[in-house]
Amino acid sequence: MITWTGQELIRQARNANGTLGEGVIISANELSDDLMTLNMLLASWDSTLYAHTQETFTLTANQYEYTWGLTTGDVATDRPIDMLDMTFLRDGVDYPIGLIREAKYKGLFTKALTVGRPTKVFFDPQFPLAKLWFYPIPGSAYTVYLTSLKALSEITDATAQLEIPMELAAALKWNLALDLCPNYNVPVNSVLQVRAAETRKVVQDRAFNYQIFPVRMDNFENNNRIVTGKL
Repeated sequence: MITWTGQELIRQARNANGTLGEGVIISANELSDDLMTLNMLLASWDSTLYAHTQETFTLTANQYEYTWGLTTGDVATDRPIDMLDMTFLRDGVDYPIGLIREAKYKGLFTKALTVGRPTKVFFDPQFPLAKLWFYPIPGSAYTVYLTSLKALSEITDATAQLEIPMELAAALKWNLALDLCPNYNVPVNSVLQVRAAETRKVVQDRAFNYQIFPVRMDNFENNNRIVTGKL
């Protein structure tokens, strides 16, 4: 994984196509135009792209079930494709929260009675709102750090950090470098064309067409989420 901002990605692309010399500062107008080109590139790709995202959320005391999705979700951010086993709770110190499967959650016979500091969470990628079930029931307004996999379709803040796989970073760099050439009246060379095609093919052939179908809690096969693609 690599952590880049949209601005750093644009700088990498422009270094690759020769439109940004050493010490040159990208102007605000150029950054806005380049970011628009980057977002058009993302929108034009047939494969769906994913990135790790970490965000914070404050639990409500005595509430163990939460929805996740824009506008109407308890966690009012983009609905994740999947949740990663890197979630933790901060209460002076950090406590890990283990990600469990449906069968494990259903086997917790006191889940509606036990109150305390959550140590487990079950994630169900329902649509349009995903769901989270915490165990034990939060006994206080704890802050949790949620790490998830979200679709990468648009970058709205050029300074926000984004954690993405190395293969995807390379594909975005070389393909953005190619797309920016006409904007700056520079010729497209064969190196750019080859590297853009090669890196994009890696992305399309690998885990970034990963999909999870909308499921309900009882729609599991052998206690595993039904998925296509590989990570």
